Amino acid sequence: MTILIQILAATPMTSAGIFLALTLTIYSIYQRYLHPLAKYPGPFLACLTDLWQVYQFLTLKQPYNLTELHAKYGPIVRYGPDKLSITNEGAIQAIYQKGGRGMPKTEFYDAYGAAHPNVFGMRDEEQHSIRRRHMSHGFSMSYVKEMEQYLDMNIRILRDKIREHSAQNRIFDLKKALHYYVIDVLGELAFSQSFGVQETDDETRVPPVIEHSLLAAVTGAWPAMTATLKKYLPFVPYKPLQQLFAGRKACADLASKSVQRRLGDFGGDRMSKSDDRKDVLTNLILAKHPDTGEHLTQTDLETEAFGFIIAGTHTTSATTTLLFYHLLHNPQYMEECVKEIEANLPPLTHGETAYSVSAAEASLPFLRNCIRENFRITPVFTMPLARRVMNPTGVVIEGQHIPQGTSIAVCNHAFHHNPDVWGDDHNIFNPYRWENPEIAAKARLLMHFGLGGRQCVGKTIAMTNIYKLMSTLLREFTFEIADKQAQEKRLSSGNIPELISVGISDLKEPLMVRAHVRHSKMEKPGVQHVEKDDGDENLAVKRRDDYDLEAFNGSHGKDIEEKDSDTLTEDHRQYLIQKYGTVELDPIPDMTDADPYNWPTWKKVINLALVAFHAMMATFSASSIQSAFVEIAEDLGVSVQRASYLTSLVIAILGGAPLFWMPLSNRYGRRPIFLLSLLCSLVANVGCAKSPSYATMGFCRALVAFFISPAAAIGSAVVAETFFKKDRARCMGVWAVMVTLGVPLAPLLFGFVTSRVGYRWIYWILAITNGVQFFTYLIFGQETLYIRGSPASHVSNPTLRQRFLDVKRIDPTPLEIWDFLRPISMATRPCVMIPAAAYAMIFLLGGILPSIEMPQLFPEMFGLDSEQVGLQFIAMIIGSLLGDQVGGFLSDRWMLYGRKKTQRSVAPEFRLWISYPGIALTIVGIVIFLVQLDHASSQWNITPLVGVTIGSIGNQIVTTVSFTYAVDCYRSEAASVGVFITLVRQTWGFIGPFWFPQMLENVGYLGSTGIAIALIVAVSAIPMALLHWKGKAWR
Repeated sequence: MTILIQILAATPMTSAGIFLALTLTIYSIYQRYLHPLAKYPGPFLACLTDLWQVYQFLTLKQPYNLTELHAKYGPIVRYGPDKLSITNEGAIQAIYQKGGRGMPKTEFYDAYGAAHPNVFGMRDEEQHSIRRRHMSHGFSMSYVKEMEQYLDMNIRILRDKIREHSAQNRIFDLKKALHYYVIDVLGELAFSQSFGVQETDDETRVPPVIEHSLLAAVTGAWPAMTATLKKYLPFVPYKPLQQLFAGRKACADLASKSVQRRLGDFGGDRMSKSDDRKDVLTNLILAKHPDTGEHLTQTDLETEAFGFIIAGTHTTSATTTLLFYHLLHNPQYMEECVKEIEANLPPLTHGETAYSVSAAEASLPFLRNCIRENFRITPVFTMPLARRVMNPTGVVIEGQHIPQGTSIAVCNHAFHHNPDVWGDDHNIFNPYRWENPEIAAKARLLMHFGLGGRQCVGKTIAMTNIYKLMSTLLREFTFEIADKQAQEKRLSSGNIPELISVGISDLKEPLMVRAHVRHSKMEKPGVQHVEKDDGDENLAVKRRDDYDLEAFNGSHGKDIEEKDSDTLTEDHRQYLIQKYGTVELDPIPDMTDADPYNWPTWKKVINLALVAFHAMMATFSASSIQSAFVEIAEDLGVSVQRASYLTSLVIAILGGAPLFWMPLSNRYGRRPIFLLSLLCSLVANVGCAKSPSYATMGFCRALVAFFISPAAAIGSAVVAETFFKKDRARCMGVWAVMVTLGVPLAPLLFGFVTSRVGYRWIYWILAITNGVQFFTYLIFGQETLYIRGSPASHVSNPTLRQRFLDVKRIDPTPLEIWDFLRPISMATRPCVMIPAAAYAMIFLLGGILPSIEMPQLFPEMFGLDSEQVGLQFIAMIIGSLLGDQVGGFLSDRWMLYGRKKTQRSVAPEFRLWISYPGIALTIVGIVIFLVQLDHASSQWNITPLVGVTIGSIGNQIVTTVSFTYAVDCYRSEAASVGVFITLVRQTWGFIGPFWFPQMLENVGYLGSTGIAIALIVAVSAIPMALLHWKGKAWR
């Protein structure tokens, strides 16, 4: 102990490091396992620090990620050291309606105030109650009706803008148009002056609300540091951060100017006004404290005006935009809304601009259900509404005791997508659900405006805008999505659009539409118009039944290709017919030559050849020295078995390295990764050639494996991104057989190299090959990653600079740690895990076993030299090529036969029939190989190689079928599927060489035959049969 103390005293930095590590370890153990909230599940990092929540807001996906966590962990999720998110139905009333002063707002809200807290951020319940009374009349329905003329005035501007777009048949962004309208209305209602955004189309007049909201959410998510961050972050010279503060300042300056201008209309006693115009700010200017009689200070007025701008310009426009989005993507519901408006509201006369809010709300029950469903499926106010448990005894919610001091919250988006509350169809936009009395009763649980005493004070104004806009615009115009193809794809992929959230959610992309003026009651093409009569109810029921049938078919795997080909636009249909002579394609490609599916065949074949050869170079590099184990052992002074570990090491890394490359290739594209792979492999192979020791060579071999690995795993994604399903197995077979051929081809060729010029020339040849590949791929290689809606994916005729020099991000989705681990999650999917394990066992015993043991056994048994050993691998090459014909070509023909026989697309499991002959042939091949070795004399004979050939045929059949089946099941995740199967295969392949010698030595060749058969039956044959039987249900 004395010596230890002396050492620590002599090295204070080491002591400090040990102390810090020990402290962090103890803290982590306490937070995860001993903390009062440790029983509640959640991400590991979330239980340690609020920085996890900060990061979630920075991703702009906080509520949606939290929703996924609830789907994974259940109704209570620990999302911070002291924070719980709850989606139980009983939590709503307990926290927001009965919580009261016993559950005040948390420090999170401090980040949303300016100099003083506004009504939203106030945590003092008494102050909040007084301030809310000051504001209540300015947001009442009576006030809104008084001010309705100003809403109508701005709706007229919006209508005129849309009419102008319609007259010119011009595509426009409805999201932006609605946002501009709401901003101008806010100016009129709050400050008696429009901001003039609609008339000028000047985006610089738009308050930068997003910047403030993101800044507030991020700093508020770390409550212990909120005050410090607000104080010191403005001085950090980081441009994106400065932009956020500049946005906040711009909003604050706008609020200050608005208040100063309005105060100028009053006298010093705030009793006289220069006009009779009323607005929300007027009520606050004239308000007095009930006890002291004092007016609000100018700072208080500016703080509330700041709150008006933040809350009033974003939420209403985002909500209306999302409602339009859902109706545009569900045209049957939009048609129902129009029909209801035409039936229940009179046409607008020449002097009328918009329907009154009272008429619209009272007369349009179906529109009300659509609005309610929009609030449910895509709520806009999505920040966790956190409350602090103050009761010393804690609180019990749904039978769970939550201790004092805990921050508890309900996230709207997560609660609104709790299947236990809303049903398994919670992701489906279905207004008819609200006709169910049981569901209708849950309308009180919707939290789109908050609940209880903290409910949004501007709720009435927001609802007025929504009703007036929807009823007027749907009566006056027909709207349609500008990009019909995007609409069709969305209809096939679900009802929730891609959203972003800064605490307030919004549609991520613009909402590009065309509008046409309705001169009379109009019919949509293909939709029969029915006048209102006694049959209307039956029509509504029929439409609802049709919708339910569509939802049922979609949820049970209705073939996408059939649905897509039936809903193509005429231009798209003609494009496909001209190019392919049919529209019956799977998948349906975009109407652009930039889509890799639409490339000419020669371009696809060249790209496939480059990628397949690159994939072969991975296994080729791994097995390149197998004919030279003896020479390497003599040169480096190690045993032959240790020399063989230079191959085992590469096999292992080839399995794990794609976990790193796959996410990068998903963001930046396949081509840049492949080019980087080849360049770095070249350098690493030169290092191998110059290595002076076993350790150095092992290190350089590891580098080669890491950099050469991408194509051996990502190649499956390249095939899936380029070839239609009817050709996929054949082309996947080309890639797969090249991966397999690398194993026997390298020892065959390099046996001659070793015996004639020395084994180090193996590495020089590999380096030269990598160089040739690099320049060939640079010139002829194509990018296959194609993201619909991304400009980087739509360059049909790139310039030379774009073609050869530009490397830009294709998918803007931020990289996360999970992206690098995502392929491992495939282990939870039986339709990937089972074929991966079955194939890995076949590959291990039908491929690795003979390829590793022949170089070690044949020189000793038959006296073969390195050239002769290399020649033995011809058997594997012949078998792999023959197996590819069965696994690829016949597999595709088999699927085509099934489709013709049933007159519909067959399930991916139909392909698994081809795997059974492959498994049987592998068993036969292994039996022949091992039994003939047991009977062999010192004289070489060909019979063991017959077994190797048969086993290789089986191995290649299973290889092609396994990869193709898994990719067919999860085509959109082809890269992850390929990486995972490669990981499993290479892991098993790495382990094998360590126990093969012991197995052969301890139980002999015949005993090893029995072990091999048992392993294949248990791991490959039986699971494949189960997958064939249950695969459809497991998918």
